[in-house]
Amino acid sequence: SLGVIYQGTAAFVPIILIAAIGLTFMIKKKVLPGVLILALSLMCILGNLGAGIYVLTALLLGLVVDKWLDVSLKNMEKKLYGKYNAKFIEDTSKKVIYLTMDEGYEAGFTPQILQTLREKNVKATFFVTKEFYDSNPEYIKQMIDEGHTVGNHTCNHKNMPSLSLEEQTNEIMVLHNLVKDNFGYEMKLFRFPEGSTSEQSLGLVESLGYQSVFWSFHYLDYNSDAQKDPAEALQLCMDSIHPGAIYLLHAKSATNTQILGEWIDAVRAAGYEFGGGLPTTW
Repeated sequence: SLGVIYQGTAAFVPIILIAAIGLTFMIKKKVLPGVLILALSLMCILGNLGAGIYVLTALLLGLVVDKWLDVSLKNMEKKLYGKYNAKFIEDTSKKVIYLTMDEGYEAGFTPQILQTLREKNVKATFFVTKEFYDSNPEYIKQMIDEGHTVGNHTCNHKNMPSLSLEEQTNEIMVLHNLVKDNFGYEMKLFRFPEGSTSEQSLGLVESLGYQSVFWSFHYLDYNSDAQKDPAEALQLCMDSIHPGAIYLLHAKSATNTQILGEWIDAVRAAGYEFGGGLPTTW
């Protein structure tokens, strides 16, 4: 109304629309772009209408282009990863989610995690390193015996694309053979340390008989010295629930260990089921 009264133009309508975009950003907790858009909208109303419209139009076009690029890049990534049989998410038509836990090293929480999963009758996929294998082989045996899936997380948790093909192969196959020889269990799922990969690395993993597994949800839970408040972490996990979700949680997190049982109950209360260990597609 102020725009129509003081500026005498119908151009106030797009300002309202763009301000609504700003509010949407704010609601979705994208504070910086939200504040910028709202500030520019206010400038249009109280100041130079023409200049403000030009700035807002440019900003809106920038957001549209950014969204287009984001979608295009995601489509490119989907084609690339799909080419090598990698997975980020499971069947999105069913309210089923999959719990995966990375075991880089043992921080004292694995026994409690396994106990909670046993009590709640949930099967998970654990991605283990050689360090974890060397220090706690009994936990790997327990995972296998209790029906969980064990996946390969490399020997030394290094950035795979930075290594030679021979080094990458050793990072995978040394651990593979140790688990196979000692437990009679052949791992089929692989997770890149920190999710860092390349087309060459994806191809190598597939050629070694593995399927690369990423995730559709994770949060910053791996810093043992900066753990989130349990209530906040639980809310983060529930806010992002979606059909076919592959959850990545770190087993060294005290917070994850604390909220695991409550989170499982909340997931089921929301109408979801746990899909057990991740299936391979071959």
